[in-house]
Amino acid sequence: MNGVGLRCFVAIKLDHGVMERVAALLRELKKTQADFKWVEPHNLHFTLRFLGTVEEAALVSLRTGLRSAVQGTPQFNVEIAGIGGFPSRNNPRVLWAGVSVGADSMKRLAEAVENEVVRLGFKPEDKGFSPHLTLGRIRSRFGLERVLRLVDGLVSWRGGSMTVRSVWLMRSTLTPAGPIYDAIDEYPLEASP
Repeated sequence: MNGVGLRCFVAIKLDHGVMERVAALLRELKKTQADFKWVEPHNLHFTLRFLGTVEEAALVSLRTGLRSAVQGTPQFNVEIAGIGGFPSRNNPRVLWAGVSVGADSMKRLAEAVENEVVRLGFKPEDKGFSPHLTLGRIRSRFGLERVLRLVDGLVSWRGGSMTVRSVWLMRSTLTPAGPIYDAIDEYPLEASP
């Protein structure tokens, strides 16, 4: 790649059932015609750590480090529920779906990944990890009131539950049509006895 490197992140993929439920929510959000860049359902994931550009030569140690970071971590259940926004729900730059069960396990996993990538020379993350699925990013305030009214009516929305069985090292390729995510490597968590 001529030394350019790969744009990478560490993620948890969604199982099919959860992805379908979140995709149904996204279809409802799109109907508001608010000016958001909505995430394509096949791109939905929990980002444990965005890494930025990683030189191909550094991939070997990164892969070994991530395997070490997740080693011994048991599989855990998460339940997706609730919709919020960053920096706030009423003035969002990003709309997200939250985690009602399994957030602590996901935080511990993200912390293990963070400690390992910092040990490998990546800059420490400047903000704490908050388990969430990004649904969309605002482009302009057009239609924002409609989207917020819909979100207010979805206070008890649930996206289903799933077992987190693996962590993935992903590559992100930016294109005019949106990002394309490809798996580089999978790191299985420990199965329950």
